[in-house]
Amino acid sequence: MLALGRGKLAREGLATRVALVEGDARELPFAPARFDACAIAFGIRNVPDRGRALVELARVTRPGGRVAVLELGTPREGWLASLARLHVRHVVPRLGAWLSSREEYAYLERSIAAFPPPERFVEELAECGLEVLATHPFALGATTLFVARVPTEQGPSACSAAARGLDAESSRDA
Repeated sequence: MLALGRGKLAREGLATRVALVEGDARELPFAPARFDACAIAFGIRNVPDRGRALVELARVTRPGGRVAVLELGTPREGWLASLARLHVRHVVPRLGAWLSSREEYAYLERSIAAFPPPERFVEELAECGLEVLATHPFALGATTLFVARVPTEQGPSACSAAARGLDAESSRDA
């Protein structure tokens, strides 16, 4: 994926302005408050320790900066939600099997179903020290954009405390 990205950046003349870095979302290789904003799209549901990744996003974002998460979910309300669920559960896996690998698209369906509803994910963001500013559902709720802010009054230390709490919980579960 990084090789494809580097090729695209080179074609667009952006290779000297954008650095692609491979890393673990749970241990980002950047200094605290390094960025004005951070985002993750269609990936947080695949991180084994989602809370730790959110804490890391907050850690590397400056106080007052924004953290955005764009993620797939299962539409839950209305008659169109039934159609969207049918699409995700039956059409997407069959189409994926035809175009690629059935296993990958079966995983996609399972990972979407396992991701918490927007209200619960908003709570997770807050538990990780972020102030949720907005949620924007798209495609009948099949995709949601979550926008949060790193607190200015507490800065990265609030996120560090949350990380220590999450680490302690992870250790107890092991």
